[in-house]
Parts: sequence; structure tokens; C-alpha cells
Amino acid sequence: MNAIGLNPIKLDAIGLDPIRMNAIRLGVPVASSGSGRPYIDPELLSHVKMAISTWGKTNDDPDRAILKDLSGNGNDMRLLNFGFAEGSGYGLPGTDFEGWLCTDGVDDIIVSVKPVSEMLEGSNEFTVISIIHYINANSGIATVSNNFIGDLGGKGVYARNSFSASETNKTGIYGYTYNIPDRRKTVIGILGDEKDYAITDGINVNCIDEFTVNGFRYSDLSIKEVTQIAYAGGFIANKVLTTDEINQVIAYYNLDRPGQIIKPQLYCNIKKQGITNDNHAKFNDQLIDFINGHNIQLNNVGWEGESGIIDGALYLDGINDFGKVTGLPVVKDYTVAALRKWLSPKGDGGGLVSKSKVVNNGAFMIEQAVFNAASGIHTYSFGLNNTGLSNPDLFNKSYVYQTKYSYNGNPIQAGTGVDGDSMWLGTLRDNDTRFAKLALWSLMLFPYSLSEFLLERQLRKYKAGTLYPDMVEFRPIVKSNIPYSSISYSVNPGVYVTEGSTVTITITLSNASDKLVGVSSNAISDISISGDNGTYEITGKVTKSPQKISIVISSYLTMLGNDTLISNETLIKNE
Repeated sequence: MNAIGLNPIKLDAIGLDPIRMNAIRLGVPVASSGSGRPYIDPELLSHVKMAISTWGKTNDDPDRAILKDLSGNGNDMRLLNFGFAEGSGYGLPGTDFEGWLCTDGVDDIIVSVKPVSEMLEGSNEFTVISIIHYINANSGIATVSNNFIGDLGGKGVYARNSFSASETNKTGIYGYTYNIPDRRKTVIGILGDEKDYAITDGINVNCIDEFTVNGFRYSDLSIKEVTQIAYAGGFIANKVLTTDEINQVIAYYNLDRPGQIIKPQLYCNIKKQGITNDNHAKFNDQLIDFINGHNIQLNNVGWEGESGIIDGALYLDGINDFGKVTGLPVVKDYTVAALRKWLSPKGDGGGLVSKSKVVNNGAFMIEQAVFNAASGIHTYSFGLNNTGLSNPDLFNKSYVYQTKYSYNGNPIQAGTGVDGDSMWLGTLRDNDTRFAKLALWSLMLFPYSLSEFLLERQLRKYKAGTLYPDMVEFRPIVKSNIPYSSISYSVNPGVYVTEGSTVTITITLSNASDKLVGVSSNAISDISISGDNGTYEITGKVTKSPQKISIVISSYLTMLGNDTLISNETLIKNE
């Protein structure tokens, strides 16, 4: 425990009973002690007014027509007109959408039991997020309406997400924030193709004061613009939330359920598979896909030296080694994540991984001609070549990830190429003479764009490593003996920093005469305090996450006498 204290102070000066001082605990237990849930700020949690998950529900449940509100506020959802059979109830044919709720696109509708105005508890702003897979629209519908909230403020104002009805077979975690008085709105996309999502609002005095996941209802209870979707849950907060706060809510309620709701369509892990230079024939020279059995056939591997398995990785020699898999789903969106290391500065080699069966087509071709000094890394998204990108970890064992519009967090552009069902490892396509010299530890493929937050949750679920080696998530949890005015950080909460990095926390006290007299933390070392006149800076080095930080503030120091003093160590004692 790292702690710092200042001068001894009189207990009754800060309103504490000296006899009962040892009963005070300044340490911070997680909000859901014993539940296994990640920590969430209680103030943020208080703004979550509805949280829904369809996971675990079946068509045979006695309460199958109700989706219970996980937030404890009683803001349930009810299912109207469902047949609770295939295509209109829980589960789709096959396994891809086990645990989802499916609508028939005719008259199935998912609506809030309570009016939105009641759920918001008087707030004039809100955030709504849903997990939706769009299946199909009825003929004649040009625009799909999801996350519909109607009759805002009793004026018939509505808001909704909308996108083209032609964009079928896509999954997203998306929604929007909305300020009711001035109709200020922001679209939110956490997963999926960011260009699909829009937010529209308007005035319709006939719409009902309710939340509907898909489509909406008029006051005569007629149903409009319903489509075929699969729904996995979501939440509503009566506050405009930041992306980091949305991520916290998703994690707290486990709404994405890594490996169950949001999951890869292919996952290879060389160490997990146990393939070696001696037993490769047992696996038919294939990298096993642990998700759907789309195994990658390896070709021309010598199974010795720089062509085979070394230290739990597959080594490709850059001469003629490559892998290929067919029968993959054709996608409109994607994420690829690979733990790899480039072994040679070859000028015009094969790519890391490619779905480009034909030039200018395919969902992706990642890190092709990576060492071209003139243009930097080449990477392709739906046939469009993005150049000039940099990656300082090319020659290190590290994760590279690419989505439709991002390469390792760098924005990229996507073309109009058409995807296919084949994928190559270490070369670009059949009969290409360019090959990559690299080592590969694991490979994941998803049919949608993932944020780094969601991708990291997937990697942790599958014990496949991390995007942030030797880094620590900055997640401060501050407790004080008396309220302070404000707090700010040199690093945004939720950001990963190198272990041992210095962070600064600035605290403004409620009164200029107040004093910050003690700070302790379980995860910040070398703590120092500077400042006066009600504003203080706490500086230290981050060692782990989350960072529980206890601060002690004294008020009315001028009233102190020389009696009833306690030591600094007693004052800042915590768990």
C-alpha cells in the first residue's frame, strides 16, 4: 500500500469521533462485491434505467413474453404477437444466433412496458443502445427503423436509428444520445459498419410514448415499419453517456457475452492446438479452427528450421509456404486479429492474410508489401489499397488488427470490392508467387467491425493474449472522507498506459480553506501531492488496474488546537 500523509490534524476538525476512527474504511470494494462483475461507478450505474439481455430465454419459458429489466428499475420489455416458434421467438436455425430473439417482420414487436417519460425519471436527455442483427425487410420498406423512442416530452417528438433496407445480414451494437429540449443528437456505433448507422428524429403526434426495438406503434396500436431482426439486448440511460461509459455498462451487464453473442467465425491458436513438427500429420497439416471447423490447410511447409513450428508459433519461410481455407461466409464487414511477427524486410512479399481471390475484390488483404520504404505498409479493405500506414511493432510479437475502416486504430478507407469464401495465409491468392516470411501465434476472424474494447474482451475470453502487453488500464476509483468539488485526470479513464507510467490527478476541493492531507492507493506508487488554496495535484506511477485511491480532506484547519491529534498513518488507514 502506497500512502502519503501531511501534518497531524485534530479529529473533531473534520467531523470525526476519535473513539470511532478505526471503524472508518477508506478502501473501495467493487460495487458488485461477490458477483464477479467488473467495477462500475455507482453514479454511472444510477443513470442506467433499463438493461435487457435475451440470453438464456427459451420459447418454453412461462415468462417468454417478458424480457426482465436487469437494472432493477422494473422497466421490462414485452413481446407482442410472437408465435414463439422458428423465426418468431428465441433462436434462429443453426448456432450463429443461439440466445437471440427473432422477429418475423410481419407483426412481431418488442415494446417497453412503461412509457419512456416514466423510465427517464424527469431527465431531458438519454442514451439508448441495442444489439441487433438485421435479417431482412418486407418489400416496399426502404429504411429500417430501430431503437424507436416516441412522444418525447409529450410533444410527439420521436428519435430512432435508421439505415438502408438493402444492408441485410449485418450485426451491430449501436444507438444514439439525445437531448430532448433542443433535439441535439449523436449517433453511437460500438460494433458493426459505422457508415450504416444514422439517427433521425421528427414530430409525429400519433406515436406512442414508448420504446420499441424495431418499428413503432401509433396511438391506435397499428404497427409500422417492422422488419426481420435478431435482438440480443441493450440498455437505456437517462444521461448522455461517453463511449467509455457505454463500454462500462456493456461490460457490467455482460451484454455482448464474448464467445456467445459476439463471437469469432474463425479462431486458430497454434499452442492451443498442440501441433508440432513431429505430429503435424495427425492434423492433416492443418491449423484447426476452434469455432466452426474452417481449418486452414498448410502447403509446402518443411516442418523444420524456419518452415514449421517453433516456440508455439507457425513459421512461414517466405519462399513457398502458405495456408488456404475455403467455405468461409461471405461478409460485408469484418475484423481480423493476428498475433504475429514479421521475420524479413522483404520488399514485395505476400500479405499476412487475404480474402482477395480476384484483384480489387475480397473483404481484406492485410499488410501486403509491408516494407516498401516509399509508401509504407499496404493494406486493403474491400479492394481499396491504403498506403503510408506505419506499425512500429512489425518485427515484434504483437497483435495486428484490421476492421473495415481501421488498421491498428489508424483510419482506412474501404472500396466496393465483393467478398468471397476463400482465405489465404502468407500469400495473396492462388497461383501468386509472392510469399510472406513471418511467425503466427493466433488468428481470429469476425464478420463485423469490433472496437478495441470489444476485441480485447474477445481475446481475454479465449485466453488469446492482449492488445496491450506490459500496459495497464487507467481506471481510477476515488473515495473521499468528505465531498470535493471536481476531479480530472491527465489520462482519460479507460485508456491503457505503459506499466509504471506517471499520471496526475487534479482535485478541486469544495472550499479554498479545505486541505488535502492524505492519499493512499493500492495501484499507484511513488505518490506525491502539490498545491494549495483548494486545488491539488496528485502524481504517481500506475502499477495495476483498477486503481483504488483514498483521499483525506480536512476542513476548517484554523480551528485546530494542539490536543486530540492522531498520526497520519492512522488517519489514512484503509483496507
